Amino acid sequence: MNIHNSAGGGRLFLLCTVFLLWAATTPRKLIQTAGAHVVVNVCNNLTYVSETFWVHCKSGDNDIGAQYVTAGHCDYTFNFEPNVWFSTQFWCHMERDSGFHADIVAWHNGDYNAPITWCAQNDNVTGWEREAIYYTYEWARN
Repeated sequence: MNIHNSAGGGRLFLLCTVFLLWAATTPRKLIQTAGAHVVVNVCNNLTYVSETFWVHCKSGDNDIGAQYVTAGHCDYTFNFEPNVWFSTQFWCHMERDSGFHADIVAWHNGDYNAPITWCAQNDNVTGWEREAIYYTYEWARN
């Protein structure tokens, strides 16, 4: 009596083959992101000592809330774990006392274990990731 089910074994072989092909062709960075932890900092590097700015960050699922950041400080920090679909995105809206604003993409599937620091400066808002400029946004008049 033959109890071997060749159809079931064929399906298992096909499933294993598909998985191995996916693992071999998927960038290692995406595979390593499971359980990754991302930290985002927002700093006020405006040269006017008394100038504060307002920042409000959120994703499609999480609203981090709004806060004022005083000159010379990095008072606004949040952290999260990216979703399993690698589609996590955080946006921030910033407004200066002097009548300018910037809308930035604070994080979008960047380096999963690198802290991201956004610095509000007189001319722009600059994002840093591992000591390299990540992106720069210009201030716009309100």
